Amino acid sequence: GSLIGLIKDYRMQEPPLDIEVHLPREGYHYDVRNGRYMGRGKTIRAAITTGEIKLLASLPYQVTDISVALPRKVKRGGKVECCFNVNVTAAYSDTSSVEPPEAGPHVFVVEVYGPDGEKLKHYGGNVQTDAGTGKKIFHLAFNDNSGAWRVRVRDVASGVFNERYMHVE
Repeated sequence: GSLIGLIKDYRMQEPPLDIEVHLPREGYHYDVRNGRYMGRGKTIRAAITTGEIKLLASLPYQVTDISVALPRKVKRGGKVECCFNVNVTAAYSDTSSVEPPEAGPHVFVVEVYGPDGEKLKHYGGNVQTDAGTGKKIFHLAFNDNSGAWRVRVRDVASGVFNERYMHVE
């Protein structure tokens, strides 16, 4: 895949500019900063305003979902192993293929929320992977609140995310 960074000079006081980025290969395109799918092909079309930064990604497959596996129950003070991977469609250049393509490198953001809905930054973080499959391990404190905890995993390039719950006892 490819990452493309653009910035419109803040000194250019003019209306938003429609841009086209022509790529050497066909792909599935994403607005990384807004977590939005933009379509597929060899051209990315977007509008950019003065001083705006665009970060675009073009992948050889479409990210359709993220699988997340968590233990259903965890004791306070226990170890949590969160495993995840991207699910992708057939590669753009070979839509007749029955086998899904192998995912390339991805970065995931893992966020952990306690039963009160507060984000617990010390349990989350970024996970870089080589083939779209990763794991985040963290240990709960003995004085953490019991209840339903939420773990959210988001693919940075595509913005696709999934959430799972675990019960802390």
